[in-house]
Amino acid sequence: MSITVERTEPITPTGVGRKDYSEMVEQSVEPLIRSYQEEFHAVLTILNVPPGGTITVDVPITSKYVAILYNFNVAVYRNVLIGLVVSAVAVDGTVAPVITENKYQRIKATLARGFPFFRTIRVAVSNYGDVALDFDFHCNGIYTSEEEYYLTI
Repeated sequence: MSITVERTEPITPTGVGRKDYSEMVEQSVEPLIRSYQEEFHAVLTILNVPPGGTITVDVPITSKYVAILYNFNVAVYRNVLIGLVVSAVAVDGTVAPVITENKYQRIKATLARGFPFFRTIRVAVSNYGDVALDFDFHCNGIYTSEEEYYLTI
């Protein structure tokens, strides 16, 4: 004959995790989308960039909001050397370069922790080929109010 003793103790959850305490391990990017946040996605088609030329386009961010961007993608339909410079323009006009890359036909850049854009996203694409090109640019991340952004820092 054996005696079995069972003891239960309450476990208080800490941090963000699965409520069912399952064994599956999941990984997500930082920060998680919470209330007052939504997905941000910008798509630009920049037409007729001349050979050896650069075109700059500004994407405004609504006042009192911030876009935290993680993924940037630019592509052309020809195997030509292209350039991408993404910069953040502050209220006072200062420009902070975020991404500067040159590759053939397609540039994919990912920022693991994202970069906050408060007023303007400046996108500059360069054509190093010998024929005019049309560029497709995409970026995505999250969009929230400045108040919510500063509360999560």
